Amino acid sequence: MKAVSKYISQVIKNEYFYGTVVVGIGTVIGSFLSYLLQFFLGRMLSVEDFGSFNALLSVSTILGVPAAVVGISLVKVVATLKANADYPKLNALFKKLSIQFLLLGVVVYALATLFSGYVASQLKIDNPSYINAFNIYLAFLFLNAIAGSYLQGLLKYKSLSFFFIISSLFRLVLPLIGIYIGYEVAGVFGGMSVAMLLSYATTYLLIKEDLGKKVDNHLSVQFKKLLTFSLPVFFINLGIMSLNNMDVILVKKFFDPTLAGYYAGTVTLGKIYLFGAGIVTTIMFPIISSVYAKKENYKAKFFKLLSIEVFVALCGLLAFSFLPGLITQIFFGSRFFDSIQYLPRFSIFVLFYVLINFFIMYCLAIEKTWVFIFLLPGLLIQYILISVNHASLYDVINANIIASIITLGLLTIYAQKTKHTT
Repeated sequence: MKAVSKYISQVIKNEYFYGTVVVGIGTVIGSFLSYLLQFFLGRMLSVEDFGSFNALLSVSTILGVPAAVVGISLVKVVATLKANADYPKLNALFKKLSIQFLLLGVVVYALATLFSGYVASQLKIDNPSYINAFNIYLAFLFLNAIAGSYLQGLLKYKSLSFFFIISSLFRLVLPLIGIYIGYEVAGVFGGMSVAMLLSYATTYLLIKEDLGKKVDNHLSVQFKKLLTFSLPVFFINLGIMSLNNMDVILVKKFFDPTLAGYYAGTVTLGKIYLFGAGIVTTIMFPIISSVYAKKENYKAKFFKLLSIEVFVALCGLLAFSFLPGLITQIFFGSRFFDSIQYLPRFSIFVLFYVLINFFIMYCLAIEKTWVFIFLLPGLLIQYILISVNHASLYDVINANIIASIITLGLLTIYAQKTKHTT
C-alpha cells in the first residue's frame, strides 16, 4: 500500500503533470462533447444509420492517414522551429501549408467521388447523399491537420486545451443542426466539415500573436524534413489507424446491420477511454521532440511520462471493466444495452492500444522511423483472425487483443534496444 501511495505521489509531483492536467481538462471536456454527439446520434439515428456513420468514420480515419501523418510530422517541425525560436519560418510555413491544403482538398474530393460506388456497395449504404457528404468531409482533412499540430508543437497547453473544447463544441452543434433540418447522416458529415473550417480559423487566432508579422519564406529545409519524416510516418499511422478501425469496417461487412450498430456502440464507448488515456501521449510527443532537437538527455523524461500513461490507462481499465452498464446507460440509454456485454473485454484491447500508440509516438519523437515494421505482424494477424473466424463479436474483440499483445511486445523490445541519449 505504501508503494502505491509513493507511486501516486511521485506522479502528482512530476514536472509534466501540470501540462497533462491542463491539456487533460481540455481533452476530457472535448471528448465529452465529442461523445455527446454520439450520445445524440445514438438516439436520433436508427441503429442501422448509426452503424453506417461509424463505418464511414472508420473509413475516413484510414483514408485520412496522409493528413494525420502531415499533422504528426508538422508537430515535430514546429517543435524544432520553436526550440530554435525561428518564428518567421513558423509564420510562413503556416500560410503556405494552408493554401496548398485547400487546393489538395479539391483533388481529394474528386478522387473520393470516383470510388463512391465501391465504398457504398462494400458498406451496404444505399443513400448517395451520405457518401457525397462524406466525400466533402474528406476534402477538409488536410487543412484540419494544421490546426492542433501548431498548438501542440508550440507547447501552448492552455490554448491547446481551449482548442480541444471549442473544436469539439463545433463538432457537436453543427452536425446536430444538420440532423435537425432533416439530412440525417449527410447532415452529420456536412456539419463536421464546417466544424473543421471553424477549428482552423480558431487556431489561427490563437497563434497569430506568437508568430508575429515577420515572414521567412526560405522553407526548403523544413519542407524537406516534413516530406522525409512523413514517408515512414505514413506507414506507421496507416498501421495504427488500421489496428483501431479495421474491426469496425469488417464487422460492417460480415455482420448484419443491427449487430454492426451495436458493435459501433461498443467501440464508441471504448474510445472514451482511448481519448482519456491518450492525453499523456499528446504531451509527450512535443516534449521529447524538443529535447531531442536540443541534443539533451530525454531518458528520464520518457520514463516519467510513461509512468503517468500507465497510471491513467489502468484507471480507465478499472472503470470500464466494473461499470460498463452505467457508462452505456449514460451515453446511449437502453437502445444499446446489447453493447454492454462486450465493453469490459473491449477495454482490454484499448489498454494495449493506448500503450502501443505511446511507444510509437515516442519512437517518432526521437526519429526512430523504422518502428512501422513492428506493426505489420499484428495487423496481419488481426485481419486474418477476423476474416476467418467471425462467428460472434467476441471473436472480433479477441482477435484485436491478440494482435495488440503481439504488437506491444515487439515495440517494447524495440524500445529497450533504442538508445535513450544522444
